[in-house]
Amino acid sequence: MFEPLFDALDDIHESDSPRVTGVAPATVVDNLDLTGAGRVQIRYAWLPGVEPWARVCATVAGDGSGVWFMPQPDDEVLVAFRNGDVREPYVLGGLWTMTSRPPAALPTDSITKRMIRTPVGHEIAIDDLVQKLTLTHTLGHSIEIAADGITLSVAGGAAKISLSASGAVSITGTRSVEVTGLDVSVKAGNGLTANATRADVRAAATCSIQGALVKIN
Repeated sequence: MFEPLFDALDDIHESDSPRVTGVAPATVVDNLDLTGAGRVQIRYAWLPGVEPWARVCATVAGDGSGVWFMPQPDDEVLVAFRNGDVREPYVLGGLWTMTSRPPAALPTDSITKRMIRTPVGHEIAIDDLVQKLTLTHTLGHSIEIAADGITLSVAGGAAKISLSASGAVSITGTRSVEVTGLDVSVKAGNGLTANATRADVRAAATCSIQGALVKIN
């Protein structure tokens, strides 16, 4: 794949406008484009001293809209050239290597999983095998959408909200659980139970307790 590059090296140093056909690997040097054009600066290992700014191909790119995933410094990318000019490259996509590995852990993940993971570890994972979608914060907080329900949990299990596909709802916290609103209504179709070591029921105005049979202590 790289024969045209080596064939063109002699001409590159003799020309003000070096030309290379095909595509080539490059390494990202910088992605802080002060022009705001969404470019990255790249380096060619096979052409020292040439470090142009490259436009980045995106799935969608519009005026103030699109898909924004920029290559990071030291990432390896695949580039093509405008009219073969190595000083006017386009980044076609990223390349994994034996030392810069994919985010997937298992060989079978290429069949059953789709993932987006940031360099610091924030992750969106879709697993077709277990029918689950997971959004995970790098600290361990997560939202999990599975066939049997939805779970929102804090790292370490300090708090959790579970919505079961059967209709059951569970809210768990190792500290306080607070519900606040202009009007708060709690209604049970069958039974309502409240248990605590200490309980206070207060009203700034009227406090009403009604029932066919009311037992106190």
